Amino acid sequence: MNIIINTSVQNQTTIVLDGGGLFYSHSFSSEFHQSEELLKEIDLFLKKKKVSLKALKGIGVVLGPGPFTALRMGVVAANTLGYALNIKTAGLKQNKFKTTKEMVERFRSKFKKARGFKILEPFYGRTPNITKSKKK
Repeated sequence: MNIIINTSVQNQTTIVLDGGGLFYSHSFSSEFHQSEELLKEIDLFLKKKKVSLKALKGIGVVLGPGPFTALRMGVVAANTLGYALNIKTAGLKQNKFKTTKEMVERFRSKFKKARGFKILEPFYGRTPNITKSKKK
């Protein structure tokens, strides 16, 4: 069983649970709240599908491009869970798929090639637009 996190879409987060044959998708509105909601939603989704963390063999995350903070939250959650559970990690850029089904198929291929836990980094597609502090 693998789990995939997609925070690359503005104001929406999608979590996919992939069992190899079937996959289940859960999306929720997440405008400015990924840091508070993401892990809670993953936990609720796994409980609803009666899947324990120990059953997870891999975690994937869409690396971007997308909203700066949302991407960071998705990647941090994937890296943290991958490290803590000692499972495979895989990343995929958003331009490599058009539908959830295609995304799942691409991740299946990546998980087959993955050797284990690997730190993933977000892909912003451009320099982050971070405002400079005002000098007094």
